[in-house]
Amino acid sequence: MSFISGLIWCIIAVSICYLTMRFYLPYYRKTKMTADAPDASKTSAETKKAVSVIQGKTSRILLLILIGLFAAVCGYFAQINASDLLSYLKLSMGMLILFAVVITDMELFVIPNLFVLILLGGRIVFFIAELFVIGQSAWMLILNNLLVGIIVMVFLLIMSAITKGGLGAGDIKLYAALGFLCGANMAVFSLFFALIVSALVSLILLISKKKKLRDSFPLGPFVCFGFGLSIILSVA
Repeated sequence: MSFISGLIWCIIAVSICYLTMRFYLPYYRKTKMTADAPDASKTSAETKKAVSVIQGKTSRILLLILIGLFAAVCGYFAQINASDLLSYLKLSMGMLILFAVVITDMELFVIPNLFVLILLGGRIVFFIAELFVIGQSAWMLILNNLLVGIIVMVFLLIMSAITKGGLGAGDIKLYAALGFLCGANMAVFSLFFALIVSALVSLILLISKKKKLRDSFPLGPFVCFGFGLSIILSVA
């Protein structure tokens, strides 16, 4: 079953990323970029200056291969480590939405509100399912998760203020939604892994002079990596 889970995650993740590249990105460029820019992870001025990390057809193919492999590993361990079916489905939803985030953030330096709304809507659906499975305890669970989401949002808002915009609104809303969906452990550990890895990569790029201190840097891929690593290490 774990192997099948990994295979399913791989196929769905690659499909989502391909559809995001093929259809959603052109749509977003045409109809949403201007309207969503104030709520996105970067300001409109920064977005216009930012250069896509995904350059050329070869880069896109390689990215899809890497995403497929990573999704397969995460799906394998999610099946092993998830405490129950609903937890497994929550992890699946969060992870697969994050793969779409990787594409939009690397291509446009934007995390669309659509992905945040999908995560929030998914949590409501899971709450209804939990009412049937665990009864009134579902209310305590969703309230705890809501509190986690609020705490994560406040913490990241403070960090954004301290770093003077180092974290954009899109990043903050995305993490708050993930905390609301999956709870405290996932929010804390995935954030920890994402910040550590992004700091190391940023440092390497700065030392190698491939990036300047003020250059825009997509956090979405690191959020995805931190979330996946939390699944693999079974800390979520």
